[in-house]
Amino acid sequence: MAASGDHHGSTTQLGERITAGAPTGTPDEALEQLVAFRNAGADLINVALRFPVDSDALDAYLEQVVPDARSTLQ
Repeated sequence: MAASGDHHGSTTQLGERITAGAPTGTPDEALEQLVAFRNAGADLINVALRFPVDSDALDAYLEQVVPDARSTLQ
């Protein structure tokens, strides 16, 4: 935990960093982002869910993005 007055970035900056590294958008856009991460040298991608979860988005991710990523990135 940072000491009072020790500012390494605002909450907004942290949110922007997290969002920049998160696959977002349509299933095709998310896959494009995962391919870009792989092309940049990523060996593993960790996906963390934050509540509340959009069940339609989760279903699309599991049913479209994951299978497409597996076949594209192998």
